[in-house]
Parts: sequence; C-alpha cells; structure tokens
Amino acid sequence: MADRFHLAPLLRELTLQHDALVLALSERQVRLGHVFVNIPPVEIRVASLPRDAEAVAHRKSVNERAPSGRLQGSEDQKILLLKYARRVAHAVSRSLNGVEKPMILAAADPLASLYRPR
Repeated sequence: MADRFHLAPLLRELTLQHDALVLALSERQVRLGHVFVNIPPVEIRVASLPRDAEAVAHRKSVNERAPSGRLQGSEDQKILLLKYARRVAHAVSRSLNGVEKPMILAAADPLASLYRPR
C-alpha cells in the first residue's frame, strides 16, 4: 500500500481550477495538503490540528475493549472517533477561513462518515 495518492488525473476531471486541498484523515495521523496538477504538493501546517485520535481521547488506543467508563466496545470507539473528527473539522475550518478551494477527504470508514466540514 502506498503512502501517497496520485491526484492529478482526478483534479483535471473534478474542477476547472488546477489545485485543491486534500485532508488525509486516519486514526493515527491527520495531514492537510495543497495539491496542484503540475507541481508537487505542499503540506499546510495547522496550529491546532490534533496529532492523532489517541491524543484527543487521552488513551493509548481508541480501539481498547476494556471498560473505562459508561461506554464500552464499538460504541465507545465511535464516540471517541467522532470527538476526534469534530476537533479536526474545527481546526481546519479556522485555518482555512475564507479560502475558496475544493477540498478532497482521503479517509476510510468510520472516519470518512464521521467527518463533517463546518
């Protein structure tokens, strides 16, 4: 599995602009980048962007099955991932306030379905 996406063909088809923002979101890492058709992408630093889901949950892993409160198992995991996705959405929206570029979300479920841009 590659750690990079080849987005140039996608950009040509999706928009008349020749650049877009890409939010790569996973439990272990989140990155925001500005991709262009003919030049290499540039990573955008966001000051309040959380490092990963574990940092938001204050746990070693969001996939723990051991009871640590009222919620347990997959219900607990979904709540923690929702909290992480909301924190990412808030940080990205504050950082990109007024920017009129299309944004592509590169994520897998359940994070892809939990992330809601502001």
